[in-house]
Amino acid sequence: MSSERKGCGLIAIPLGLILFFAAFYVVWINEGRVDLSVIAAESVPVTGESYDAENDGKLVALSGTIEADQFLGDDPYLKPISAIQLNRNAEMYAWEESGDDEEGYSYRLTWTSSPENSDGFDQPAGHQNPPMEVRSRILKVDDAQIGRYTVLPNDIIFGQVEDLPISEGMVSGGRVSENYFYQGNASPQAPEIGDIRLSYSAFAADQFATVFGEQQGDRVVSWTDGESIIYRGYALDRQGGIDALRTEYLTALWGVRAASLAMFYIGLMMVLNPLTSILGYIPILGNVGKRMIAFAAFVVAFVVWLVTLIIAILFHNLVALIVVLLLVGGVGYAVWFMRHREKSPA
Repeated sequence: MSSERKGCGLIAIPLGLILFFAAFYVVWINEGRVDLSVIAAESVPVTGESYDAENDGKLVALSGTIEADQFLGDDPYLKPISAIQLNRNAEMYAWEESGDDEEGYSYRLTWTSSPENSDGFDQPAGHQNPPMEVRSRILKVDDAQIGRYTVLPNDIIFGQVEDLPISEGMVSGGRVSENYFYQGNASPQAPEIGDIRLSYSAFAADQFATVFGEQQGDRVVSWTDGESIIYRGYALDRQGGIDALRTEYLTALWGVRAASLAMFYIGLMMVLNPLTSILGYIPILGNVGKRMIAFAAFVVAFVVWLVTLIIAILFHNLVALIVVLLLVGGVGYAVWFMRHREKSPA
């Protein structure tokens, strides 16, 4: 066991406590998340064909063909193409570690966009990852137009960024295989540690799109009410964009809910780590005891998470809070009335 892992074991309890209590904050903040689709539903539909000064300062949904005067490339790898946004996903062929101190560690070579620092491996000898020289990045054109309006792609969050099919003629050097560009001498059939491969996705130009933002003259820029910000682009009509915002909201909401439950559970397991380690030395109770502790920790974590979630939902939803308080008050009054009636003389 490396000295680094021994150190991690010593601080497992305080780290677990921090993780456990941080989960309360994560739940609270997440339930206060604003559903941007509700705001976008109030947007004014606008087409790029005409300009209406009455919409200045308002949240609009600008729809039409999105165009750009410049092409977008990723020098020195991908030649310029007609796109509003271009995403480069870089991966390196590297060692990946899995396992734990009790069961041991195993290593495998895989393509990854975030290779681990091999200095922290339990067995760094023979499993060295070199520094990753090419990283993922996002490129955008400076300006784009939808009819008579100008939009600013560098500030827009685009949805429906599609995978970009690439061919030999689109790249410089290297080779293309199964929509990956292998840099330099990297081989798709026999990769070596440190080899780099690239793939791309793009929000294409010259397609129908809708941009949600604030109209300022002949420009549509970022809209804000002081708390929420909307500047989104979709290869959809206005209603499709609203639906996409709703899907993004629900995905993020439930994703963070699941993450907060994991924080409660992992935090508890870190706090209980000394106990599970002790049980590991008892032949009869070892595995059974660890499973029982893990199950009990999950039950406790789930109950704490659920109660915290319900409270956060109620306090962030005024109508729901009022309804619950009225129901509780009504039930309490009914119980009091029945008891008072039973005690009263006929």
